[in-house]
Order: sequence, then structure tokens, then C-alpha cells
Amino acid sequence: MNDLLQLQIGLTLWLQSISPALDPVFKAINVLQTEEFLLIVLPIVWWCVDKRIGASLIILFSSCEFFSRFLKSATGETRPYDLDRRVRNLDPQPDSSFPSAGEMDTLILWGYIALSFRRRALWVWAVAAIVLVGFARIYLGAHYLTDVLASILISALILALVIRSKLADRIIASPRAVQWIMAVGWPILLALVKLNPETAVSLGAMLGFNIGLLLERQTVRFNPRGELWKQVVKLIAGLAVVIGLRLAIKPLLPPGDVFTLIRYAIMGLWIGAGAPWVFVLARLARREEQEMKMSF
Repeated sequence: MNDLLQLQIGLTLWLQSISPALDPVFKAINVLQTEEFLLIVLPIVWWCVDKRIGASLIILFSSCEFFSRFLKSATGETRPYDLDRRVRNLDPQPDSSFPSAGEMDTLILWGYIALSFRRRALWVWAVAAIVLVGFARIYLGAHYLTDVLASILISALILALVIRSKLADRIIASPRAVQWIMAVGWPILLALVKLNPETAVSLGAMLGFNIGLLLERQTVRFNPRGELWKQVVKLIAGLAVVIGLRLAIKPLLPPGDVFTLIRYAIMGLWIGAGAPWVFVLARLARREEQEMKMSF
């Protein structure tokens, strides 16, 4: 073990020795980067806040999630709790340590939201979430300090590149046929590059949502804004179906990465087009053209 790793192991051991009472605190903070939490936040933006920002965020997030998992498989770095048995394993993980997918997910999610809406409270929360999740990943023994710092740098560079290139605007302005080729071809291409239990989740969700997004734009065109009670009903109903699909489809499909991708594609399709279509039918959301007519 080199000197840098020894210093980082020492930091983790010191953090874990402060007080056992901190265990539930950091486990609670760790929820901010879990799949279950993200399956709630991402649809909220798309269904209830802003379609353009929500769609861009989901596609960007899924792509970066694949990238972080790809880097993990390429590096194969040993987790701190596997390198030194004195480190308590408070968050068992099947993959390698570098980079911290949770830290990258947190920065991409809240960084993009803060940059899009430009409100002080969101900036404060984004910084707080990035710092807290980083400390949680170290405290739980899942990552080294260098994993967290490098993950912040990588995801910040990706976010800056996407924002400065105005990639979302370029995709929206492209011909419909090109959009369909990119929507289906991009996740399939990435799946051919690397498909494992982790990447199958993000690529499946991306594929389903991409298809749903294009179908929604061509046929549904819902407006995410509405009265508070309708927003609450939309969220409860929409997320209940997401959870139901996540639990119900798994026993029906054979095990394997391809079938995991299919399962999450179905969930992504529901988030992208199925739920908005139901919202419009149930009069929980108006169509955009209806809103336009009312404004004249």
C-alpha cells in the first residue's frame, strides 16, 4: 500500500472512529445518491416543472451514469474496506471504487438543476449535496478521498461541456429522423460498448425515455404546469406505476443484462410518454396547444 492510500485509509478510519452515532446520519445522506431517490427526483422535473430541462437532465444523467460505470469496469480499483480490513464496510458494493458514481450522479443532477433555474437556494443545496454525499461515501468505507475529488472534477467538466456546447438545442433543432436515430442508436451503441448489471439500468432507462420523449412530442404534448393538487396526484400516480413496474416486471423476465435493460426501458417509456398521456386523459395536465389557445 503506497503512502497516498495509507493517508486516505487513515482519513476513513478517523472519520469512522469519531462516533458510531454518525453511522445512521451518513447512511441517511447516502440515500441522496441511490437509485430509488433518483427515480423520484428525475420524473418530478419532467412531469411537474419544466419539460425541456427535465428531458435534457434525464438524458444527460443516464449518459453520465453509463460513463461512470464504464470507468469503474476499466479501472478495477479495490474498495477501501477490501484493501484494509480495519475499515468498516457500511455500504457493500459489487463494483470497483473509482470513480464515485454516487458523487458524479449528485453533481450532474443538482449542478444541472442549479445551472438551469439559477436560484440561490438551489445553488446552496447543490453545493451542500455534493459535499455531504462525498463525505458519506468516504465515511461508509466505499471510496477514497481521491475517488471523490476526481469524480467532482470529471462530472464538472462534462457538465460544463454540455452547457457550453448547447447540445440540447442542437438535438432539438435536428430533423425528426435524426432524432429517432440518435434516441435509439445512442443507448444501443453504448450497450455494445459495455453492458453489465449496472450499465443495463442506465441504458435501458435512457432508451425507453428517449423513445417516450419523441412519442410525447409528436402525440401528447402535455404541459407540466398545473394546480398543486393535480401535481400531487400526478406524482403519486406516476411514481406508483414506476415502482410497480420495477417490482412486477423483474419476476416475469429471465435473468440477464439484456432483460434488465428491457425492464428499465419499459420504465423509461412510462416516464417519458405513458404517464404524460395518462395525465392528459385524466385531465391532470393540459396539452400545450390548449394552453396556447387560452393565452390569446
